[in-house]
Amino acid sequence: MKRKLASMLFAALFVFVFNSETYASAGDFVTEDGKWDGYVVTDSHYRNVYVFVNDLYRVNRNSGASTYMGKDASALSVRLCSESSGNCTAPKSFNSNAEAYFTDMLPGDYYVDISDSWPNYYFKGYQESDSYS
Repeated sequence: MKRKLASMLFAALFVFVFNSETYASAGDFVTEDGKWDGYVVTDSHYRNVYVFVNDLYRVNRNSGASTYMGKDASALSVRLCSESSGNCTAPKSFNSNAEAYFTDMLPGDYYVDISDSWPNYYFKGYQESDSYS
């Protein structure tokens, strides 16, 4: 009985430790730099994605002057692009809490692409993205 219990406990621990994946990314980003701004993984259970931005600055391309924007992401949008197919979602605007949500995504690995709508500026800040059920 003890051996069976120990085997079941080991199996449960094995599944938890070796089947756990990281679905989130976080870090600094800059719009229009040609680089992906984050990475997120979805699967059959975690099919929804949120992206959050904060500590935003707008930077004038000509003068280099920057203005702190906090969580004002009204000039920003975000899309997710499939690593395997290259297909991207339609861009989504951030809400007043600087969050954007994607629901019912196909299982896969996605790049986060944040862009801005101001032609004479680029934006930089911090982003977090994660999948959830």
